[in-house]
Amino acid sequence: MARRLDWNSVRLVKAKRSNKWVAEFHQDGKRKQLSTGFEDRSWAERWVESEIFKGQPELTVGECLSRYEEDVVLQSNTEQSGWPSTKQTLLDHFDEARPVSMLKATDYTQYVKYCAQGRYSRRPLAKSTIALRLRLLKAAVNHSLKMGYLEPGSAPSPVIMPDYQHKEKRTITIKEWRRLVEIAQEQERRDIEAYLVIVGNTGARAKVILDLEWRQVNMQTKVINFQKPERPKTKKKNASAPMSNGLFEFLKTRAGRNPHDLVVQPNLQIPMLNKWLEKHAPAETTSHVLRHSYITWQCMAGTPIYLISQITGNSVKMIETVYAHFNPEDSAARQAANALAAE
Repeated sequence: MARRLDWNSVRLVKAKRSNKWVAEFHQDGKRKQLSTGFEDRSWAERWVESEIFKGQPELTVGECLSRYEEDVVLQSNTEQSGWPSTKQTLLDHFDEARPVSMLKATDYTQYVKYCAQGRYSRRPLAKSTIALRLRLLKAAVNHSLKMGYLEPGSAPSPVIMPDYQHKEKRTITIKEWRRLVEIAQEQERRDIEAYLVIVGNTGARAKVILDLEWRQVNMQTKVINFQKPERPKTKKKNASAPMSNGLFEFLKTRAGRNPHDLVVQPNLQIPMLNKWLEKHAPAETTSHVLRHSYITWQCMAGTPIYLISQITGNSVKMIETVYAHFNPEDSAARQAANALAAE
């Protein structure tokens, strides 16, 4: 990156295509141009000043996030499905070429504002999601400091998080779930009924249930294997789940002749399912809420966490973190345990 630059002859000009400021200078006796990466002139001038005094480019936002991605994200054993979109929104707002040392408090507050308006996504983001993305930026900066990519004196202003109250995850009761099954039966919605019965007995993800084929259902061993044999395993586990007596009797009456037939009718999609739940289920109930509710019921019933992990595909650590506050000693837990035992 070393360049023999004559900074005494530097002048800033606006690029027509990118609308960013470009520094014109002499290099090795020739007149050349170098993009500052900034649309704001004051930032461009500060970038030029950093080049004059330091003689080499500072760690940029893009480099900081890329090194965090290489050293931490890609080495993690847990799935980072939201990292690509998070990284892109951070680069879009803070500018890939901006030195990390130039990040200020106003940049963070403006990022929160723009994300809440939906500028960097198809829809406005919740403050909890925005806070998660800013925490990743903070983690990337701290990683650069720890690894020596960034000098301590070049650390940016502390990341400011948006104010928000953590919202408890929505759940429904077993009684409410049974009522949804009854409504589907009354409407003769066999597809939705099948989905509700399976998710209420296994807690599987909606997409996995809708893709479930009869060859994955072993009626002899009473086990459902949610991982298709031909698909490579991913970090997001698709576990095998034992059938309860109720689920076994339900599937026995519907068993398909073709092993590759879907257990749930193929015309049912997740948006259609959520729309039906919006109309008939308690407020804010989605397909994911049903999965969350199943895990909650099991925790309240005193089911060992490692067993819940095997059935649902979640990690033991995740279940301990999110669901450990459900105490089997309280009255609500005893009611849930009795209801599960009655199945």
